[in-house]
Amino acid sequence: MAVQHLLAAFDGWREQRKPLVLATIVETLGSTYSKAGTHMLIEPGGDFEGLVSGGCLEGDLVEHARDVLGNGRPKLVVYDMRDEEADQVWGLGLGCNGAVRIFLQALDPVSGYEPFMAMSRLMCDAGRGAYALVIAENGAPPAVPEWMVAGTAGVLSGSGSGGFLRDYCDAAANAGRVDNLQLDGTELEIFAAPVPVIPRVLLLGAGPDVIPLARMGEMLGWRVTVADHRPAYVERLRQVVSAEIRATSAEGLSEALNLDNFDACVVMSHHYLTDLEYLRCLAPSRVPYIGMLGPEKRRNRLFDDLGEAHRKLQGRAYGPVGLDIGADDADSIALSIAAQIQAVLKDAGGGHLC
Repeated sequence: MAVQHLLAAFDGWREQRKPLVLATIVETLGSTYSKAGTHMLIEPGGDFEGLVSGGCLEGDLVEHARDVLGNGRPKLVVYDMRDEEADQVWGLGLGCNGAVRIFLQALDPVSGYEPFMAMSRLMCDAGRGAYALVIAENGAPPAVPEWMVAGTAGVLSGSGSGGFLRDYCDAAANAGRVDNLQLDGTELEIFAAPVPVIPRVLLLGAGPDVIPLARMGEMLGWRVTVADHRPAYVERLRQVVSAEIRATSAEGLSEALNLDNFDACVVMSHHYLTDLEYLRCLAPSRVPYIGMLGPEKRRNRLFDDLGEAHRKLQGRAYGPVGLDIGADDADSIALSIAAQIQAVLKDAGGGHLC
């Protein structure tokens, strides 16, 4: 799910004051297309944004969403295709041999589209936070939805008597989970997960080879910023990509941009002294991924010239940048870089799936 695309759809439907349904994967077993915490928004006409499967389940979820919109009551839907014969009987033919539980809840303009409104603020502001949902009471979806959304500054949104959900938000800061709780004689099932955020990627250099990488980042729903000290390069790039373009000297990079706001950065100016200065600015930052274009020999020379500052880059500097996919042109190199950024941000190995 590209968070930025989900938010764009939400903003458009919210401006029209359409009632919506938020579908959230709360648990998976076996092989599934998407994992817990994946969201999908559905509007009354059947249009939707976000995918919880490869397109196999979405049509059926639209029908369930109509029930939720009709009566306002949440719904918990289970698709279990671990039995291949049952998979064929139902005609889905998913072939993924997994099970998925999906919680559907209404988002009403009268109630301010909560809890997704609070979640969207965290997504847009790159704020870290988590949410918790009561998905079942005594084995059935709750008659009255209960939720909480909390960020580092405190609770942003909550409903009912859900103060007890704060502990679940705190515990879900890094990973989602389903838990059971006995409260006042009621058995509650609770799902809690981190709020997904839009990855922010900084590309340092506005040469021709940055174009496919910037476009690929936008396609993936990243918030892409490009910075360069060469006015002609900056103006040309503004004509061909929709990313934020900043004209700044390498020495003034830290003043022009708050580097700690970025999740990934690729140093690709093709100018040695400029790249050296970029790395000098990045060394004290908290950017978790720093990619460096060029061969290993160039990387080692940059590190040598940085002196002790290069130690601050250890564990987060990747050079030569990208995964080894046999890339040999600007487009395939951009693909290899984007794939490596995705792998690092998702803490994945980046190897073969089999």
